[in-house]
Amino acid sequence: MGVSKDEQQPFKGLPSDTLFHGIGADALSLYGVGLFGLLPGSDREEKNIFNNNSGLGAFNGTELVSVAIMPQPGKPNEAFFTYIEGSPITFAIAGGNEKELSERGYFDERFIDKASGDEIIGIVLDSDTMDKPIAGLEILGTNVHPDKVAEKSRALMKFFGNQFGLEIDKELDELENLLEPLKHIDEHYLKRTMGQYLAADKKVISEVDEFVRSLFARALQLRFQNPNATVLQVVRDVFPTKPVYVNDHGHGITRIPEGSYFEEFVGDDETTGYDRFDNPKSTHRLRSVLKKLNDSP
Repeated sequence: MGVSKDEQQPFKGLPSDTLFHGIGADALSLYGVGLFGLLPGSDREEKNIFNNNSGLGAFNGTELVSVAIMPQPGKPNEAFFTYIEGSPITFAIAGGNEKELSERGYFDERFIDKASGDEIIGIVLDSDTMDKPIAGLEILGTNVHPDKVAEKSRALMKFFGNQFGLEIDKELDELENLLEPLKHIDEHYLKRTMGQYLAADKKVISEVDEFVRSLFARALQLRFQNPNATVLQVVRDVFPTKPVYVNDHGHGITRIPEGSYFEEFVGDDETTGYDRFDNPKSTHRLRSVLKKLNDSP
């Protein structure tokens, strides 16, 4: 049985002042951070990219990037366990330049101006999703502001075209048809409810997300000759030299040693070349490996 959230010990292999920023399974942000580092909203707009999940209605999104500090025993860790714990992809960032503002949502929330590639000290992947096909995970998510759905979905599709050579002309027309219901959302309603949307709006967003993910799978087929490329494989593709860690809930965060991960999980799954973590045997083996790593000096 894992320790409680408040009792969780410092994570093996990461400094105690490490900061965290989660991006979910957002492929465009993943590649954007790979190219430019983590940027605030003003820089993202200048470069015309989506680069992290801050700024979609957040007060800090224009000039700062929101981060969570390392969980501390006996202290509230809401930001970490709300935004980092379940995020398929999280960036571990070197501490030392964070700001603590009076206006913040959580005790453990901090802010940084940006994080260069050198300041990103690793990528943390969720143990429940890291070995699943990345195109099977939500990219937009149902909590994205409706005003941003069209902008981001178009940007994703154009990115798939530019980065992977995917033909998208016909699909852009299909996207516009899917987006049509969102063009008639009452602006007063959106402002009054601060982004709490009608169920019908979420349904449209979910359909757009599914459509975009289907195109992502086609792009991955071009890139990897495999539409089911996993979160781990894509992250290794974007960040070939960065250390990768696994967040095994209740057991802390542990670095995946180069090579040994693949040696431990060889070849039951024809698609990925190694066991899927949704196989109970694989999950048990993963926990055993992590325990050995955590127990070692």
